[in-house]
Amino acid sequence: MLFDLQASGRRRIIKVVYVFLALLIGGGLVLFGVGGSGFGLLNADQNAGSGSATGDSYQAQALSLEKKALDPKAKASASATANSWAEAAKLRFQAGAAGADTQSGAYSESSLKEFKLADQDWQQYLKTVPGQPDPILPTR
Repeated sequence: MLFDLQASGRRRIIKVVYVFLALLIGGGLVLFGVGGSGFGLLNADQNAGSGSATGDSYQAQALSLEKKALDPKAKASASATANSWAEAAKLRFQAGAAGADTQSGAYSESSLKEFKLADQDWQQYLKTVPGQPDPILPTR
């Protein structure tokens, strides 16, 4: 008989339970984005900001792969060099895509520069691959 509001103290318990449930549901909606677009205040996946930190990470990884592919001392196999160029192209493309304006869909100057660098890396990949290139870039 939880809902017997005539008993002493039950009215206060019901109010406390309902307030707790309201806070729990409201917190889930606002803080974690439950039931909506997934955007919440504490949702780390969606709150990366403008994407510049992610783009910088892609740029740093692509730069290290380019250096690895160009290093004459490395004596890497042709397939390892080709994979480095392909990965660098993919990372440069992702860095350029991370700089897109989500509202207008326009790319910034730095994004366009990254796309040009991705094209250069892809051309290097095509030079190192004998025959037909793999249509699916290798992944780590």
